[in-house]
Amino acid sequence: MRRVWVDAEAPQRDALEEAAKWIARGRVIAIPTDTLYGLAADPFQPEAVRRVFAIKERPPDQPVPLIAADAAQVTSTLGPLNPIALALAARYWPGPLTLILGARPHLPPALTAGTGTIGVRVPGHAVARALVRATGRPVTAPLAGGG
Repeated sequence: MRRVWVDAEAPQRDALEEAAKWIARGRVIAIPTDTLYGLAADPFQPEAVRRVFAIKERPPDQPVPLIAADAAQVTSTLGPLNPIALALAARYWPGPLTLILGARPHLPPALTAGTGTIGVRVPGHAVARALVRATGRPVTAPLAGGG
């Protein structure tokens, strides 16, 4: 295990880049979010998604939420937002609003737990957003603790 501390007021680029490299390699890392810590992994890598489920001991019928850096990252990787979703995102992101979108076929099926949908939000926590921006794509974000 490696611990990297990031200054919430001024996230260090090298620390964020290192964390992004771990995610790109299919690893799972703990990151701060608006409320608690979440488990961040690349949702486009099936093995990384399996690791999240294993770490959490998460039942396969529970989908895994994602976080993104901003609405533009959501649309470029997960697909367009309809007008209502765009209005909600403009009003409440960054913040605790999770939008439920139709899942694109390129997402591992385990991520959606067979629902055909994916939840995504843009967190209010600056470090979480900076890390997701450094990865270039949304990441998983189920709570690190609990079931």
